[in-house]
Amino acid sequence: MKPGLWIDLALCIAVLPALLLIFPIEDWAGWDSMYVLGLVFWLYINYFLHRRVSSPLMLSGSRWRWTSAALVFISAAITFLISLHQVGEPGLETAPRLDAHQQALWVLYIVTTFCGLAIGVLDVRLRQLETDRAIRQKKNLVTEEIEFRSDEAVAGENLSVKVGYQSVQLPVSDIQYIESRGNYACIHRDHGDDVITQITLKALADMLPEGKFLRVHRSFLIPSWRIQSHGAGSVKLIGVSREIPVGRAHKENLK
Repeated sequence: MKPGLWIDLALCIAVLPALLLIFPIEDWAGWDSMYVLGLVFWLYINYFLHRRVSSPLMLSGSRWRWTSAALVFISAAITFLISLHQVGEPGLETAPRLDAHQQALWVLYIVTTFCGLAIGVLDVRLRQLETDRAIRQKKNLVTEEIEFRSDEAVAGENLSVKVGYQSVQLPVSDIQYIESRGNYACIHRDHGDDVITQITLKALADMLPEGKFLRVHRSFLIPSWRIQSHGAGSVKLIGVSREIPVGRAHKENLK
C-alpha cells in the first residue's frame, strides 16, 4: 500500500475523529443529528478536495494556482454557510452554543484544509521523486547497455575527422549515428556537441571500422551494435530518441 493511502486512512480513521471528540459533538448530535452527520461528511469532502484536487493544481503552474485558490475560497464559503445553522439544546439560549459550534467548525475546517493541502503537496513531490529516480535508473541501464555493446564492438577505435582547419579524434563508441547534410556529415554523439565535418557520407563510411556501421538511408549511417528494433520504414537505436528512417534501397542492409 502506498504511503499516501496510509496517511489518508490515518487521518480519516484516527486524527479527524479524535479532533471531533475535543468538542461536544455528542450534545450537538442529540439536538441535531442530521446536521452533525452533514458536518462530518463535509469535513471529509473538504479534506479530499484539497488533497486530491487543490494541491496538484497548486503545483501545475501559475495558471492553475488560481483555480486551486478558487477551490479554497469556495470551500470556505460553503463552510461559512454551514456555520450559520444554529445548534442548541431546545428551550435554552442558542447564542453561546452557536458561538461554540462555529468555532469548532472553523477549527476543523482549517485543520482539514491544511492537512489536505500539505499532504497532497507532499504526495505529489514524492511521486515526482519516484518518477525522477525511475528515469535515472532507466538512463543508467541504457548507458550500461551502450557501453557494454560498444566495448564488444569497437573498443579503443577512434575516428579522425577535420573540423575547420583542425583534426579531431572521436571515439567510435561515442557515435550515435551519422547524418548527411549535402557535402557535410553531422556526427551525433553521446557526449559533447555534434561534430560537423566537410566530407561525404560515402567517404566517411570508408573511414569507419569495417562491418560496424550500416547505411540504412542515403542520408544516414548507424552503428550496428546500437540497433534496438526496426520496422519497415524506420530503425530504433539504443540511447537515441529519434527514429532513423530506412530507405527502400537500403532495407537489405538490416537483414
